[in-house]
Amino acid sequence: MRDSILKVLMVIVLMTSFTLPTFAQETTTQTRQEKVAQRCELITQRISVITTKYDTNKQRHIQRYERIAEKVTELVKKLEAKDIDVAKLKQYLSQIVELKKEFVSEYTQFIDSLKQAQTYVCGNSEGDFKLKVQEAKSHLLKAREASLEIRVIINDQLKPELKSIITQIRNK
Repeated sequence: MRDSILKVLMVIVLMTSFTLPTFAQETTTQTRQEKVAQRCELITQRISVITTKYDTNKQRHIQRYERIAEKVTELVKKLEAKDIDVAKLKQYLSQIVELKKEFVSEYTQFIDSLKQAQTYVCGNSEGDFKLKVQEAKSHLLKAREASLEIRVIINDQLKPELKSIITQIRNK
């Protein structure tokens, strides 16, 4: 009888020792999956916030560049009416307009790439998410370069030309 009780106890001990690690593994796997799901949700929300922010900035930049182009166009018309040479102003204006188009194109592609990256299933994209984010970064860099070129043209070429035209008008 003692032997049978000992055998039953041994079987119970052995059974519990095999089932406990399996139960522990299931809970850690569930915890890991929950953490991955939370991280995916956080990343998706963050991309959404970033996309909204950059979309707002895009509109602000476009409006600023369009106002500058409109003001320079009006000034060119007024100065042409007074028979003042405005060839350089027209050249700078055309450069600004072309760079604005490039800026809009790159910035739009940047936002589209971010939105596409957001659509990939988290954890199952096999690197596509990372590639889209890298693509978005390259488009953002190109848009920033175009924006910088516009500012350089305005500050280093357009403003000095306007100042020289003003001095010509004053000296007449």
